[in-house]
Amino acid sequence: MFSHFVGEENAGEYGRQVRRVIESCGVSARIRILGWTDMALFSRYLAAADVAVQLRSQSRGESSAAVLDCMNHGLATIVNAHGSLAELPSEAVMLLPDLFDNSQLSDALEYLWRNGVDRQALGIRA
Repeated sequence: MFSHFVGEENAGEYGRQVRRVIESCGVSARIRILGWTDMALFSRYLAAADVAVQLRSQSRGESSAAVLDCMNHGLATIVNAHGSLAELPSEAVMLLPDLFDNSQLSDALEYLWRNGVDRQALGIRA
């Protein structure tokens, strides 16, 4: 199993912290931060994915095209209730609180990993 993070890597302290965690967890060979991709490559990653995670903070109320792309590809998508994402139907996404903790995200990922039928049903409802 591989994990791919598609999108620009944070150049600040947060990005450095993510890198340190990846390097310290013992599975860094299976984790890739891909950076920005064009839409064709992004669509290929969406087609190959089992789950998408789209988390937001400090928005100005804008909607996320990436969340809608994940949903349009029939992916089980985990989002946090930030800005307009809070208005997404709870039967179409796995909705975490706006301010969630790591255990809530970990629980959501583990649930979707262990429950393939529920994961597929969530993607279909998206």
